[in-house]
Amino acid sequence: MAPLGWEEAADLARDGSKARLARLKRSESVLARYRERAGEIGEVWASTDDFVLHKYFGAASSAAEGDRDRRRVLAGEEARLAAEGRVEWAPNDFPYDLEPGIAHFVVWSARGELSREEVLLLAQEKAGPGVELAVFVNPPGLRSVHRVWHAHVLVRGPVETAPRPPE
Repeated sequence: MAPLGWEEAADLARDGSKARLARLKRSESVLARYRERAGEIGEVWASTDDFVLHKYFGAASSAAEGDRDRRRVLAGEEARLAAEGRVEWAPNDFPYDLEPGIAHFVVWSARGELSREEVLLLAQEKAGPGVELAVFVNPPGLRSVHRVWHAHVLVRGPVETAPRPPE
């Protein structure tokens, strides 16, 4: 399957339905890296959610007895992070298969759901002027992270203003 172009990807994001968003796929090489990394995370962390809370928000964690000593975010950390209201912008480590010139980012929110307007304001600030943005939230059946609210942001713009995720 060929990488998605901007018009189709932006249309899928605008639609937001599970059926349409399910058309967003990763390339074979990115999917292989995703599966490998998911396995590594599963060996160390009790859940992907625990890993995300630690990676993006610095949540304290410890080995969970009786769970193969995998790491789990400490009790109270999610409430502490929510009270701090932290929101993070990051390149998607495993972006969807999109044509060159389209970057894929994630807005992670420790405080819970953000409005579309809040996500767009943050994305405009982070991506810079002169870019086009498409924002969507995967429906529950398509999410790999469930406890940490997050939105996907696709960015298209001049190379000098559209940040690129690391290779």
